[in-house]
Amino acid sequence: MSPSHKERRRGPDKLQRWLSLLTIICWFIFLGALIIFHYARPQIDYGYLEFKGIDIRAHWDATYLPWYLRLLWLCIIVTLVDLLLRLPRHRRRSDHHIYNLIVLLLISAGALGSYYVGLFG
Repeated sequence: MSPSHKERRRGPDKLQRWLSLLTIICWFIFLGALIIFHYARPQIDYGYLEFKGIDIRAHWDATYLPWYLRLLWLCIIVTLVDLLLRLPRHRRRSDHHIYNLIVLLLISAGALGSYYVGLFG
């Protein structure tokens, strides 16, 4: 910014604060999807468990899997809404710091894509 340029911004307005809250909500939805993923995925056979006679689930749990997919889709939808609401508000070069939303969108889309492609069984 040049020294002759006067800063007219007074800080974040209400919409900007709501969008920040929406970003935090997006990340909590993704955290919930990760927790559900832990319970939905097939269990890993370490060898010791089989030796002790503990049954190991080798398939996705049908009770948790729909919730995992719903949370990922919800995360993608809320992130896209957040990104679209932020687009018209970015006018300056320093306003485009939305990398965390783009990373969240890519991770969520990659997780959904890997499930639908069948990458993880």
